[in-house]
Amino acid sequence: DPLASALPRPWAQRCNDTKLLTDSVSLVRLLGGWKGGGGDVATGPNCALNRTLLYERVDPVVDACLSPIIVLDNVPWCFAPNGTASTYGNSAGPDDVEAYGLFLIDVMEALRTRYPAAATWYYRVGTEPNYGGHWTSGFDAYARVYDKAVAAV
Repeated sequence: DPLASALPRPWAQRCNDTKLLTDSVSLVRLLGGWKGGGGDVATGPNCALNRTLLYERVDPVVDACLSPIIVLDNVPWCFAPNGTASTYGNSAGPDDVEAYGLFLIDVMEALRTRYPAAATWYYRVGTEPNYGGHWTSGFDAYARVYDKAVAAV
């Protein structure tokens, strides 16, 4: 089990002994952009990554011997200050896709540094760019964000 072998003891043995009904869980809206304007792991005027908050969201999944499926969907509010609050939170793309791409690289580096097994995890870019509850910036903007996410992963 690659996840168990990447964890320090005693977690590795516990993972080997644990029998679960699933071996993964999707972490949706991990980066923030939540309804009501909160939840961002990007903070401050430069949208810096808050690693502590990122780890607080991922640690319980890894500690439960599960592999996260990282979903890169809602753009954090600081990247879209005039974003659109929709059904699932911010549905707007970033104002600066280049800065957002660098942020995603920082997120991936943080995950791989803390969790060696992150290289084996599944990653998914938010889906349904044609549904306003998820995305309101048009398909071309979605394609640019998708390309940045793929490059970061």
